[in-house]
Amino acid sequence: MRMRRVLAAPDKFRGTATAAEVADAIVAAAAAAGWAYDVAPVADGGEGTLEVLGGAPRQTLVMGPLGEAVEAE
Repeated sequence: MRMRRVLAAPDKFRGTATAAEVADAIVAAAAAAGWAYDVAPVADGGEGTLEVLGGAPRQTLVMGPLGEAVEAE
């Protein structure tokens, strides 16, 4: 019988779990079932992308749509 294998490559669950946390839950279930696994959290380019890539958000002042200074992440 071939070993079953799962690829845990989720995006975040907005407001509840990061992509890494979701991936950890998937691999915990796979390991408990005796499956092999690979982990590759992903992001769609929105919030969470820096975390998946290993970076940290930073804040800076930018010009808002009405020309005023606005702090943005």
